[in-house]
Amino acid sequence: LTLGVGLSWCAGTLNHERLEKRNASGAAHLISSLGLYLMISQIAVLLGGSESKMLKLSLDPSHTIGSVAVTNAQIISVICSTVTLTVFLGLVRLSRLGLRLRALSANAVECQLRGIDVGQIRAIAYGVAGLLGAASGLLAARGSGFDPNGGFQAGLVAIAALIIGGRS
Repeated sequence: LTLGVGLSWCAGTLNHERLEKRNASGAAHLISSLGLYLMISQIAVLLGGSESKMLKLSLDPSHTIGSVAVTNAQIISVICSTVTLTVFLGLVRLSRLGLRLRALSANAVECQLRGIDVGQIRAIAYGVAGLLGAASGLLAARGSGFDPNGGFQAGLVAIAALIIGGRS
C-alpha cells in the first residue's frame, strides 16, 4: 500500500504538477502518463520477471451458497471493498478535506483565489488514488496473482474509450 501511495504521489507531483505549471494539454498528460506506466511496469518485469506471481501456494477454499461457489478471496474482497468504499465516500462527503477535494475538481482557479493550497490538496488526492489503486490491486491479486503487464489490457480499453468518447 505504501508503494502504491508513493508511486501515485510521485507520478502526480513530479509529472502532472510540472506539466500543469507549463499549461500542457490533456494529450501531453496522457502521453506522459503512458510513458510512466510503461517505465514502471518494465522496471517491475526487470526486478521480478514477467510471469505471474501468486500470493498463496495452495488453492483458496470455496464455500457454496445456494448454487453459487465463492472463494475466501472473493469474500474478503467484497468485505474490504465495501468498507473501503464506505470510508472513502464518508471522507469525500462529510469531511473538510472532502469538501476541498470536490471544490478542486470543480474549479481549481477559484480554489486558489480563495486561499486553498491547491498543490497540497492535489498531492493528497494523488496519495488517496494510489491507496485505493493499491488496495484494489492487492485484493485482486489475492485471487489471481500479480502480473506486471496486468493493467495493460484495461488501460488500452480506457485509452480507446477516451479517444473515441472524448474528454469532458
